[in-house]
Amino acid sequence: MSLDIDEIGIEDLEQECGCEITEQHECDANHLPQQLRILKLLPDDPKQVAWEFFSIWLANAEDVELGEAEIVGELMNLSSVKVNFCPFCGVKLSTAD
Repeated sequence: MSLDIDEIGIEDLEQECGCEITEQHECDANHLPQQLRILKLLPDDPKQVAWEFFSIWLANAEDVELGEAEIVGELMNLSSVKVNFCPFCGVKLSTAD
């Protein structure tokens, strides 16, 4: 299933992580797996601006069949870790606005 950040909804991700998402890093040198995203977050304290590497898993038809989700596309799991460099292309990610 293709994952588009708009498919999940920026508002849903922002609610889950408790921060405003201001930017998505696009790797020119590498193709990112569909469930992985590198997003710039703006928390309540602007001094804490950070990039995070997200793993986003959405429910598919089998998950719904097994009763693990109510609808296809439902957010099943979201995890993240702060990063200073893109783990795929190595570019330094700027926290300046």
